[in-house]
Amino acid sequence: IFSFLMLFDYFEYDLERKTLLSMAYEDPMTGLANRAGCDKRLTWLEISDAIDYAIIYMDLNNLKYINDKFGHINGDKYIKEFSEALKKTFSKIGFCGRLGGDEFIVILRGEHVSLTDKYIDEFQHSINELNSRNSKFEISVAVGVAKRSENSHYSVMEVLKKADERMYIHKEDARKG
Repeated sequence: IFSFLMLFDYFEYDLERKTLLSMAYEDPMTGLANRAGCDKRLTWLEISDAIDYAIIYMDLNNLKYINDKFGHINGDKYIKEFSEALKKTFSKIGFCGRLGGDEFIVILRGEHVSLTDKYIDEFQHSINELNSRNSKFEISVAVGVAKRSENSHYSVMEVLKKADERMYIHKEDARKG
């Protein structure tokens, strides 16, 4: 009986540990990594001396408008549908995370870096499919990509910043045109 109780305590402890880790690093609404999970992955990328990677920075357009016009329940639905499309395209080949609010990142490494544009096109196709089924609002996203390769001396934070800057350029171009 004593060993059974020890085994039960171990499984209970392990379940609590996994629950706490999930709460610490996972966004409960989307199932993606949260800000802390993204920061952890970016730190790992920096200390691993990874050479070849791409960071895709994404910002959902019109979330405030949807929240204001259709309510926060629909705003949450907007975020969830976007997140599902993100996972469908990228979760098997890279890291996906929600930095907060309406900002997301994807990190691709190795052989997937050269296919970044192809994956973004696939993602946009998933968004278009969602939009064809949704009559209330259209999912729209601004995307910025920055890559680091062998002959680059940029830090992870510099690559992230460059992807963020490019995302804002894309967002501004979409507003103008």
